Amino acid sequence: MIERIIKMFFFKFITLYGLAFSVHAQNYAFEGALMLNGQKTKPISYRIDFTLSNGVISGHSITDLFGPHETKNEIRGTYSPANGLINFREDAIVYTKSALQREIFCFVRFSGKVQTDSGIARVKGEFTGLYKNQQPCARGSLMMLGTASVRQLMTEFTNKINETEKGINHKHAEASLVQLYDSLQSRRLNAGEKLSVFVQTDSLILTFRDEFLEDGDVINFFHNNKPLLTAYRVSSIPRRMSIALHEGENVFTLEAVHEGTRPPNTAVVAITGASQVEFQSNLKKGQKATVQIVRSQP
Repeated sequence: MIERIIKMFFFKFITLYGLAFSVHAQNYAFEGALMLNGQKTKPISYRIDFTLSNGVISGHSITDLFGPHETKNEIRGTYSPANGLINFREDAIVYTKSALQREIFCFVRFSGKVQTDSGIARVKGEFTGLYKNQQPCARGSLMMLGTASVRQLMTEFTNKINETEKGINHKHAEASLVQLYDSLQSRRLNAGEKLSVFVQTDSLILTFRDEFLEDGDVINFFHNNKPLLTAYRVSSIPRRMSIALHEGENVFTLEAVHEGTRPPNTAVVAITGASQVEFQSNLKKGQKATVQIVRSQP
């Protein structure tokens, strides 16, 4: 229920108030929604994280956060804090939960301006989508909200809830909303889902750990049905292993053996090659999720 409240708040605030912008050193983070032309009541969640160096953007985007088509792409572009002009384009796919063929993925291109008034920076503009062959595939508008501002606004939203629902303990509710928002920043892999990760390497480093509270989560982990870990209890101390990729198919399967004292099973797995992909399991006992490694050409 509380997760549903967060999502309702998130999209409602974006629709009404536009974008707030957050800067820490040269790292920037925005999140919001893509609105396809003709489908303005069905926003697609969207987030970008990037580093700015000499005016050049380098980072990634995530489309359909927590959804069945969640996809992470590399982004490149430019941003000038002096005049507020920002533009970026999506390039290579890092990972996706979608079963769509790579040839029909639609890559966002955006150009707009950050506008600041009353201490809040806002950006709103039109985007275009292009297939890998540069043919158009979508058009629409983009609105985003700075991640630091989301947490601040969530506290304000909690206060409004407490004004109308006097029975809720204020401090407990506020902590729950903010902590849940933070926990949702981890990519989740649910039962039956398959995450496709695109790499250009011959080997990977896998890291296993328990993220927040070490509560006794136990997993099995397989590579092409061959067990790599059997009845392994994840802990706050990371366990790393180097894996040579096979020619052809490389499918990793995570199975929840035990959910620990605080269900569900929430083991965190990081896959490190040229870049890092990290996900958190969201599984009941006996459930499985898979990660397919796709070796793409440089």
